Parts: sequence; structure tokens; C-alpha cells
Amino acid sequence: MTIIDLPAREAAETEILVLADELKARAEQGAGAAAIVAQIARRIAGTAETLARPQP
Repeated sequence: MTIIDLPAREAAETEILVLADELKARAEQGAGAAAIVAQIARRIAGTAETLARPQP
């Protein structure tokens, strides 16, 4: 049986949505924001990877 920590999952999903909005805003700033855009993208990827992992 898989146990899902719903509050933690919801928090991670919310974090992805917030970071995606920030990513969009920073990307619209142009090349000068490339480093922060990359950092935000890595955080989104890490959170998404955590969500994709099977729960014990």
C-alpha cells in the first residue's frame, strides 16, 4: 500500500506554481536574469522530482 502525505504533496505543488510564476517574470526580464532563471528552473525540477518519487 502506498501512503501519500497529502499536506506535503500540496505544499510541493504550490511551491512549483509559485516558482513557475517567478520563473516567467524573471524570464521576461531578458538575458540579464539568466542565472536566476536557471536557479529557479533547478528548484522546480528538484521539487517535481520529489513529487514523482514513489512514496514508501
